[in-house]
Amino acid sequence: METPENVLVARAQSGSEDAFAELASKHSSQIYKCSLRILHNHEDAEDNLQNVLLQAFRNINSFESKSQFSTWLVRVAINEALMKLRKRQRSEAVAAAKERNTPLHNGRKEKYKHSKINKIPRTASAP
Repeated sequence: METPENVLVARAQSGSEDAFAELASKHSSQIYKCSLRILHNHEDAEDNLQNVLLQAFRNINSFESKSQFSTWLVRVAINEALMKLRKRQRSEAVAAAKERNTPLHNGRKEKYKHSKINKIPRTASAP
């Protein structure tokens, strides 16, 4: 069934910037709220909104109309927000390590080595 939104999506996929602008205006509030729930920061949510709209504009032709356009946009918003969270967590870990002046260690091998060292009895002496 051809809904007004499906018509806008088809026009946007054909290159109509006006149709895309109308879709963006219609869904911006939903994308912002979704981003804010994940990121807990107004500026980051605004940035995410802009990134999502840019991604949607660039990739509008990959939308296949198997779901609602809003569902596709929200999925893009969630993915972008989660990537931003991962970057934020990495940045915070690096900053914390620099503050403590300790190297970052990640990976199972490093954790395994440290867990074995911690199990050596304190009374053990080296040969």
